[in-house]
Amino acid sequence: MQQYNYLILSIIINISILICCVQSAPVLDSLVRRAPPSSCSNQFDTVFVFGDSYTAVHGEKGNDKTWSLFESSDSVTNNPIIRDGTTSGGANWNEYLTSCYEGRPQDCPAHLFNLAYNGATVDQSLVASWEPSIADFVTQTKQWQNNIKPQVQYTRALTAIWFGINDVGRSLNTSNAEIPDLFTKNLDQYFTQLNFLYNGGLKTFMIINVPPFERSPKFSPQAQTLGSRITQYNEMIDNYITAFKTKHQDVTFIKIDAHERFTYYLDNANQFGIQDTTHYCEKDQTDCLPLEKYFYEDELHPTYPIHKAFADDITNALNNQQYCI
Repeated sequence: MQQYNYLILSIIINISILICCVQSAPVLDSLVRRAPPSSCSNQFDTVFVFGDSYTAVHGEKGNDKTWSLFESSDSVTNNPIIRDGTTSGGANWNEYLTSCYEGRPQDCPAHLFNLAYNGATVDQSLVASWEPSIADFVTQTKQWQNNIKPQVQYTRALTAIWFGINDVGRSLNTSNAEIPDLFTKNLDQYFTQLNFLYNGGLKTFMIINVPPFERSPKFSPQAQTLGSRITQYNEMIDNYITAFKTKHQDVTFIKIDAHERFTYYLDNANQFGIQDTTHYCEKDQTDCLPLEKYFYEDELHPTYPIHKAFADDITNALNNQQYCI
């Protein structure tokens, strides 16, 4: 029997900032400590996760890009998570968040059902992934509806969604004039899928925006163009959240500002034991630092210490009702 039946996620919602942990933001911490307890604290026994390679885990009935391919009758109920099957070189943020690192999701302190797929975009028909078989957000929500929902019992569920990295990153061949229309269509589909999940009974959504991946080794040559587009995409996410909340008063949104947090990690890397924020250890390299000293595990993906910091910034946040939307 697990020591705990529920994961207590105490999270502050803010349209512009994520209140972060004591170690990484002492000024904001003083604001948090003055705040009284509030109804923003919830006990979640189950976490459903949708996203791309910053989020995906491997499973025995999946492949090296996703937890499950949903090809067998027991692909949900008997599908152990494979330890360190992520792009971080260790655990990733949602594994730290739920303390679910390996084994069957339903045996973890918080049941982690992760539908994320490496390389995923919101909608392949709008922004194509690098191969057609990759499950986009549209496909992931269908997989949840057809496979997860009928077989998973839960009392309180948190739905975590992190898209946009590939949608923006794969927009480089799109002209600046075409970007507003592309992003509008993309986010229309994003929130159509969110509405689909809402109609399926999910009411608490953690939306994570796009981090500053233009600073990664892969995209640094296009940093100026991508930086502007990331800002535009994130501003549009905020607007869509506001519109969705206006229409659905019974929804709770938890907005996680990954852009602000990852900027902080990059600019204050030494606080997290990181020595190199611009390179990674290539396969044939012989003079590498230990992995945990790099910000990037490869040309794009952060190492596990950064994922741990990100999870800590979520779980260590205290209640403050003024940030709930």
